[in-house]
Amino acid sequence: MSYSIIGIISIVVHLIINRDILWHGGERTIVPAYREYRDYILGMLVFCVTDVLWGFLNEWHLIMPLYAVTVLFFMLIMVGFWLWSRYVTAYVEGSHRSPFRNALLITGMVLLCCEIVILIINFFVPIQFMFDEKGHYHAGRARYVTLGLQVILFLLTSVYTFVTKAYSEQATRRVRYAFGLFGVLMTTLIILQLYYPMLPLYSIGYLLSSCMLHSFIVEDEKDEYRRNLEQMLHQLRQKDLELGDVRRKIYTDPLTGVGSKQAYI
Repeated sequence: MSYSIIGIISIVVHLIINRDILWHGGERTIVPAYREYRDYILGMLVFCVTDVLWGFLNEWHLIMPLYAVTVLFFMLIMVGFWLWSRYVTAYVEGSHRSPFRNALLITGMVLLCCEIVILIINFFVPIQFMFDEKGHYHAGRARYVTLGLQVILFLLTSVYTFVTKAYSEQATRRVRYAFGLFGVLMTTLIILQLYYPMLPLYSIGYLLSSCMLHSFIVEDEKDEYRRNLEQMLHQLRQKDLELGDVRRKIYTDPLTGVGSKQAYI
């Protein structure tokens, strides 16, 4: 039960802070790479639900359902990385597609396909994970390879966001550093996950990432959007005042100061 608590908290936090993104679509014109961000949020939610379910099934030692959920778990961690890299590169580069962006997305998709193959093999030969007769989880060698590759990929995305040229106006240095710090955070948690497989470290990482993204990116974009609106309204008021002055000058005789004939036409 204690394993699932983190996942439940993560789900609740995701639903609260991302309610506009998930249901109303009100941030579509405010948040850059809106579609990619929404897909990433949905991917996080699906993973956290799976993680919560895994915790309950592991508590009850239901081997067959637990095996199926564990397969889904390993697939979703690869899908999660692919959605994350897709969102980050879309945010930083906008419509520009650099060779690194293409290579990163292709690599993520290839690794997802490889993970599916490994999980199929694992059904016959337990190379990724296994459960003993009592329903206790045991990690296989392929699990360490999977998590090790994710460590490398998250580090690459961190370096990418720290040093790459931003092709999108919204990708300020502060935002790119937030992306990079999340990559470092996930790298650290995945390394810990290698040694502590029974801790919900992935759900913790997704929980922190959701809070970080909402704080550094979504709220910043909302504030910037409000400032731009206020500036536009101020400019509109100034133009109205200038237009009123011009009208008064046109309809006033410059010598007598009374309304000219044009005022009555």
